[in-house]
Amino acid sequence: MLPENLTAIGAFAFYEDTLLSDITIPANVTVIGQSAFQSCRALTSAVIPSGVTVIPESAFSGCGGLTSVSIPESVTGIGRYAFKGCDITGELRLPAGLATLGTGVFQGNANLQRITIPENITEIPDSAFENCSALSHVEIPSDVLSVGYRAFRGCTSLTSVELPTVMTNLGDSAFQDCSSLRTVRMPFVLPKIGNYVFYNCVSLERIAISMYVETIGNYAFNGCRSLHEIRLPSRLTGIGSSAFNACRGLYEVRFGSAVETIGTNAFANCPNVWFACEDGSAAAAYADENGIGRSRPIYRTLTLPEDTRFIGSGAFACLTDVDRIVLPEGVTFIADDAFDHSDVVLVVTYGTYAADWAFLHDVPFTDR
Repeated sequence: MLPENLTAIGAFAFYEDTLLSDITIPANVTVIGQSAFQSCRALTSAVIPSGVTVIPESAFSGCGGLTSVSIPESVTGIGRYAFKGCDITGELRLPAGLATLGTGVFQGNANLQRITIPENITEIPDSAFENCSALSHVEIPSDVLSVGYRAFRGCTSLTSVELPTVMTNLGDSAFQDCSSLRTVRMPFVLPKIGNYVFYNCVSLERIAISMYVETIGNYAFNGCRSLHEIRLPSRLTGIGSSAFNACRGLYEVRFGSAVETIGTNAFANCPNVWFACEDGSAAAAYADENGIGRSRPIYRTLTLPEDTRFIGSGAFACLTDVDRIVLPEGVTFIADDAFDHSDVVLVVTYGTYAADWAFLHDVPFTDR
């Protein structure tokens, strides 16, 4: 029994106390030290007092019997490995004011099923939920900019995920071995897909890659055997080694014209794959060298009426079912965001307003 007037629990206070099965932390406690309860394997529950603002590094790490924890609204930060290797079960509610999570914070909580990440969080750190094998639902706030290395690796019950549109970093192996993952909504502005990001996601069926992605890393989609079709963005320049190796269900890959390098075994063990690519391109050369069938792509084209002069704000934003838009020579105004988040090529007449606009706004275009 701890004294009621206690205000702090020091670092390593109960470290490896394997007989501690139950504890009441006094309400006056405002500080819990690093590793205070680390490896207390018999501890089954913990209620953090409302005056605590930070749960520090490894505070409850290795408490393999800890199935229930109550975190008060006063907590704004949870340190690295704070609950690594615990057995938190079911749904965990995090305080609305939580602003930071540390590396590996809930790693290995195999019975954690559901979690909502608070709106103040802008980064999901490395290994945050790695090997949370029962995690089937996670809500990621719209302002999250980064999902770290191995953040959700081995979350084998996760079936879908929606990544924020503004996210700019997706760490290597972020969703590796998420064997039940079927659908992913990708960010709009992501510049690259790193190594092993979706490695062995055997249930992944379809994914729309952001128009801003320029590189796909090594083994990024290796073993995604349920993936049937993929359209590569027009800005993509490089595909890493074994990026789509063993995607045995893949039958069509549509290439943009910017691809310059395709790594070793990028499409190995894809027995039914077919390339839609331009003659003379790096994709065509790769196909010919590796015995892959190919044809020139059939573009889904939208031709605007010849009397079109004005293209307004968001007119063709987030377009997904058109490859090319033919603009007439007489267009005199195009809003800055007219084609936001649409992976289309504008077909224009060189020397016209539309051609100059496309060049200045970094929108892919070609001559009529």
